[in-house]
Amino acid sequence: MTPSNKSNKFIFGLGIFFILLLGLDLALYNTLSTKSVIYLILGVYNIWQQGFVKDTKSWKIKPIYFVLLTILIVIGLIVYKFNNKPKKQFQAHPTERVVDQLAKINQEFPISIGNNDSIISIKPLNNFTLETRYKLNTNVLDLDSIAKRTFIEGSKEILINKLKSKKESDLRLFRSERINFIHRYLDSNMRFVAEIIISSDQY
Repeated sequence: MTPSNKSNKFIFGLGIFFILLLGLDLALYNTLSTKSVIYLILGVYNIWQQGFVKDTKSWKIKPIYFVLLTILIVIGLIVYKFNNKPKKQFQAHPTERVVDQLAKINQEFPISIGNNDSIISIKPLNNFTLETRYKLNTNVLDLDSIAKRTFIEGSKEILINKLKSKKESDLRLFRSERINFIHRYLDSNMRFVAEIIISSDQY
């Protein structure tokens, strides 16, 4: 008795399911694990055998269309995950100072801070202090004492609120390491405007 060469839609469907699991796994973990490889092998084998090697003449919709749709779904999952990837969070590394890591992380973001103002440097001063320098699109000679005091008070409030918006685990680490933040502002001619210090007991 000759074995049937007719394709099995259920097994073909399992192949499609395994490929979808592969896409989901890649989207969630961004890496090809052993489990992903198994999904890939089972998916490709079942799809190839049941959709292309065996007889599919009785199928109303050709297997290739299911395959194309599956590929589009997998690509969509990966693209969606990539576009919605969270911003890099601070993570402590035992072999590197906390202030060094903070400087590296912050330098990954655009230096422009609006109105032609910009961050010109972010660097550790010691084990516990991170300094950020800003260049402002203004002339210090145009600022009287009241304007300067208003600028310092408003900027300090904004900086503290921005710091407090970070993850609680990061804040606990900053406090335990007694990290202080110094913000130095220079005018358009690189003359000193103001300095704001946020110590570890202020956030």
